[in-house]
Amino acid sequence: MPPRTTTTRLSAIAPTVVVNYSDKTWQEVATLAGEWTGLEDQAATAIADFDARVAEVADAITVPEGSAQAVVFNNLEWDSAVAKETGAHATLLADLGFDVIEADPALDTSDTARDDFAFVAPENLSAAFTAETLFLVNGTDTEKEALASTELLQEIPAVVNEQIYPLGATSFRIDYYSALDIVDTVEGYFGG
Repeated sequence: MPPRTTTTRLSAIAPTVVVNYSDKTWQEVATLAGEWTGLEDQAATAIADFDARVAEVADAITVPEGSAQAVVFNNLEWDSAVAKETGAHATLLADLGFDVIEADPALDTSDTARDDFAFVAPENLSAAFTAETLFLVNGTDTEKEALASTELLQEIPAVVNEQIYPLGATSFRIDYYSALDIVDTVEGYFGG
């Protein structure tokens, strides 16, 4: 007899659904959850309200000139990441009006193809972080100071222009709440 999985054990107690949300947007997960629970209307309303909030902020902010990138900066200890245009972070920033660019695909060290981030070796960060504006995913002022003071990165546009913006500690995996938090954070940086 095969070993019992956690899902099997949970299913014995209550109806259980397992979702791999690593390849889905929070909107897709909300839609699925709405279908499973009979709350499709509430899921659709949450998505519509979110889209309205994004449009409101996009109209209210002044986006700096030039390109933008969303990055996960891991100092020079291990590979850092640059959001791909098809990923949730880049999509959200583009919806807010930013001209989001990717890193050169030749710099990507990922073992398998990914739609969300390209990973870049520390020695190639200056070639990857090319946007005038950098948003630090999972970043705080600590990461901002670390990036801005890294000798290897002193000549990148965002450091030269002092346009590095932390998105906060909850910005790594985007769900409804962290997405709203990102929108609010961006509005705080660029709102009137």
